[in-house]
Amino acid sequence: MEDVISHEQELTFTRWTITVPDLAKWPDAAGRLEDGSVSTDSSKAETRSLKSKQIVFTDSRDPSCHCLRFALSADDKLPVASFGRSDVLVWRLSDGLLVQLLHRPGRLYEVLGLSFSPIDFNLASGSRDGTATVWDTRHGRILLHLEDHGGPVSSIAHAPNGAVIATDPHKDKSVKIWNASSGVCLHSFGANEVVYKLAFSPRDN
Repeated sequence: MEDVISHEQELTFTRWTITVPDLAKWPDAAGRLEDGSVSTDSSKAETRSLKSKQIVFTDSRDPSCHCLRFALSADDKLPVASFGRSDVLVWRLSDGLLVQLLHRPGRLYEVLGLSFSPIDFNLASGSRDGTATVWDTRHGRILLHLEDHGGPVSSIAHAPNGAVIATDPHKDKSVKIWNASSGVCLHSFGANEVVYKLAFSPRDN
């Protein structure tokens, strides 16, 4: 059974198509297939370990770098991650291919926060230099700059309807609310404690 599961997953991976233009643009940038295992509980209360395969996404420039932040697009097709650098890597989950490397020219500060819009492919990233950026991940374009934060932007979140973005300058004890289309700061308010994670109520529209 173990060999069957491993073999089927390996066949599935090899059936995914990476085109010639893909390879020309992103040589050796695909997620790699590694051995893994899955533990199951049988009716006899015995734990079995089955062989499996898993795709591992890393920064190909330095595979030893640890992933600091990650997010997944609303359609579950584009995983993104930051690895302690000033850029964001965007993959295509169907075949593990790296399709975008998002980087603001002249910016050397690492990305600390990531949030995908729930209604499209726009991504918001927060940086240690106190700025946030809204990206069009399909075309690799910068859409908005969200600035004037009082510290590194480590937490960032989209409202369920995608209309506004919340950012938190870490240790600044404040939260800013931005219009996701225009980049205008709508509200700024203080918090009693340091904010570590931002989230919207799923009922906010």
